[in-house]
Amino acid sequence: MRTKKHYEDMLDKNPDTSIGFTLAADMVYAAKNGSIKRGDDHGGVEWKNIARLLKSKYGETLSADAVRAEMDAIIEPTVELIVRKIPESLRRDFKSRCAAEGISQQDKIIELMKSYIER
Repeated sequence: MRTKKHYEDMLDKNPDTSIGFTLAADMVYAAKNGSIKRGDDHGGVEWKNIARLLKSKYGETLSADAVRAEMDAIIEPTVELIVRKIPESLRRDFKSRCAAEGISQQDKIIELMKSYIER
């Protein structure tokens, strides 16, 4: 199973390479779904649609930049998260610090969540 992060690292290490539309479809599929299990997902309608779209748009091969652009174009679905009990002083200090840094509280919380998961 390959993850979106695996493919992003691959693109970072090989920025000047060309990529076949089949591998590019794997990368875009993983960006959309978080990961791909090639044996299972290649036969699926979603993967086939991505592969057809990439082949018609770019031909047999894509640049690393084109693949990254297609991966970045995926809009990740969002969900609402409600935190019910936060000490008032912590909430106030967090809000003040976010305002001082010019970042929204939501963006900062997402950044903190991502850094926690990646460590």
